[in-house]
Amino acid sequence: ETNTFNSSLSKLRELGLANRLEEFNQAAVRNARASGARFVAGSLGPTGKLLEPLGALSFEEAYASYRAQAEALEKAGVDLFIVETISDIQEMRAALLALKDTSGRPVICSLTYNEQGRTLTGTDIFTAGVTLRELGADVLSINCSIGPEGVVGLYKKYYQDLGALGLPLMVMPNAGLPELINDKLAYTMTPQKFAEIMAELTQYGVQIFGGCCGTTPAHIAVLSEAIKKISIKYHNSDSSKKEVYFTSRSRVVRLSEIKPFLKIGESLNPTARKKFAEELKAGQENFLREQAKEQSAADLLDLNVGVPELDQARLMQKCVQTLTMVTDKPLCLDSDDPAVLEAALRNYPGIALINSVNGKQSSLEKIVPLAKRYGAALIALTLDERGIPDTAEQRVAVAKKIIEYLRTAGFPEHKVFFDGLVMTLASEPQAALITLQTTEALTKLGWHTSLGVSNASFGLPQRKNINNVLLKLLAEAGLKAAILSAATYRQIDQYTHAEQLAETVILGKDPNAAQYIAQVAAPEAAPALKKSAAKELSIYETIIEGNEAAVLDLVKAALEKKKPQEILDRELLPALEKVGEYYSAGKYYLPQMIASANTMKKAFTYLKPLMQQSGSAPVGTAIICTVEGDIHDIGKNIVAMMLENHGFQVIDLGKDVPADRIVAAALERKADIILLSALLTTTMLKMKEVKAKLLEQNIDIPVMVGGAVVTPEFAGKFGAHHTADAAAAVLQAKKLLKA
Repeated sequence: ETNTFNSSLSKLRELGLANRLEEFNQAAVRNARASGARFVAGSLGPTGKLLEPLGALSFEEAYASYRAQAEALEKAGVDLFIVETISDIQEMRAALLALKDTSGRPVICSLTYNEQGRTLTGTDIFTAGVTLRELGADVLSINCSIGPEGVVGLYKKYYQDLGALGLPLMVMPNAGLPELINDKLAYTMTPQKFAEIMAELTQYGVQIFGGCCGTTPAHIAVLSEAIKKISIKYHNSDSSKKEVYFTSRSRVVRLSEIKPFLKIGESLNPTARKKFAEELKAGQENFLREQAKEQSAADLLDLNVGVPELDQARLMQKCVQTLTMVTDKPLCLDSDDPAVLEAALRNYPGIALINSVNGKQSSLEKIVPLAKRYGAALIALTLDERGIPDTAEQRVAVAKKIIEYLRTAGFPEHKVFFDGLVMTLASEPQAALITLQTTEALTKLGWHTSLGVSNASFGLPQRKNINNVLLKLLAEAGLKAAILSAATYRQIDQYTHAEQLAETVILGKDPNAAQYIAQVAAPEAAPALKKSAAKELSIYETIIEGNEAAVLDLVKAALEKKKPQEILDRELLPALEKVGEYYSAGKYYLPQMIASANTMKKAFTYLKPLMQQSGSAPVGTAIICTVEGDIHDIGKNIVAMMLENHGFQVIDLGKDVPADRIVAAALERKADIILLSALLTTTMLKMKEVKAKLLEQNIDIPVMVGGAVVTPEFAGKFGAHHTADAAAAVLQAKKLLKA
């Protein structure tokens, strides 16, 4: 080893010698070479400071210190590096990343442990081994602190686990524990005793031996002779090469040990939790801390900080640091922004799961290198530039495309979880069947699968029934991980009545979830319809009921006495407005609203050509879409249907639509209004981009924005109009066109 333990930038800066860093490190390498040693290892010691959030030193400051010393040692021509006597896994991460960014030479990572078998900041040797292996460490070592007896105890305890990692193991203990003799600390363990104890480590797979404090050339000489006579017992790690690990500072989660699947708590996401969004804006952490503790049933915690117009990279870093102090659960880092992910990955003292990458080339090129560099696993969405595939076969094809990219990039495919995607059952009754087929097919190919399950139950009552039954069926199909509500998850052994009904919805056997809603929703949720005097439903009542089969006959009969416009104004539109009221009040759920809208559309489609013949002009032309990067379109589809039913000519551009295409379509179709939808906080800013491009071209068209995460305040900042729901969107659109 070089005598450079204290020749780091941080240590030399304290002495006013930072300008001599290269001089000292290069001289040390020359001296080591002059000794005749076969290999020269550049030694890097601790900074002497704790990293954030435990101390004041930032990760970037620690990284810069190690990087500067690594570059000096590399330039001097060392054969390998040894980072030693480190008591904080986060500091070791900073050093290892700096060395890997500087050189391709091997790196020995040597930490120091207390009598409880943990570092000063609480990491055991197996957790450290997993984290460092995934980051690219070449050798795992213990040095200093406890004597050889303690080291033997640690390796004996973790022999099986460490052997499974496949990393070479090394030891450099002190010559026992120091004793106070004549008011001075001294190491009294003899070379013979030292060698005798150390020799036992050959039975636990240790391959590299040395000594630290109190050891002398005599200790090393006797030790060398002793271990030459012993065969090292190597652990067969072949069976564990494809294990998937997640770590925090003090905990390891192994996928193979989690049954029935890895549970990832979904609560730390501002998209559907306004309180979290408000606290992120205010710089508060109460919700973050509370939810971290309350999701005790989860194996990992998903963290998303996507609040528009905030510095999400800084927010993510802060939240990650807070969570490492509050919980020992590993994290699932939820963002599609590489800068946000890297801020999290650098400051997270473990191995995380990234949520997510997808089959788009741009996504793969941005996210996969980050996962590879920081040792993270990946959730991969089975969608690409063409959007969400309609069939299981097409989703599997996207997964195969992703696998090919990962193989080329050298990313281990066993660390990927393919999300088969599930649409909302309230609007797409066959959605769960496609997801089940996708999950089963991917499992048969030998790949891990995951799912964000809560989307399936959106708009339905007692959502936990739908979610838990779907998870049971997915587990039977081979699901390995799920993002879910940890508080409401139940592992089902036997169905309740409500869960039996939920299964019929999932399997597509309950049209519009009618039976499920009728029996599971609160009694006041299904308003009774007043029948007409003739005991037959009117057009108005038929639309409220969502009875597509009956509406056309009633419309045709009404045309014998009424004009098309009169039927629209007095029957169809009032009925749809009443449905909107029911939905807003929680009396109707999404399936009922969609059924009513479809019934209305059927009637309107029949009346439309008749109204055109009579000279009725469209109210106006509306461009509608979900903005770029967002694939959620349920709300957008409902608004489009409502607008059309109210007499608008609707140009639906679909989902994941770039700003340039929206502006071009508005010009081409001479649009009177543009309506933009976004469900994700990460895509909301694309709305602002559309407005900016309109202003650049001096196009004065009203822009209306909406979605679960969109607020009036956000819309007002860039001159857009906010709408809370579909019914309000129609009324506001009409007002804007009259203005």
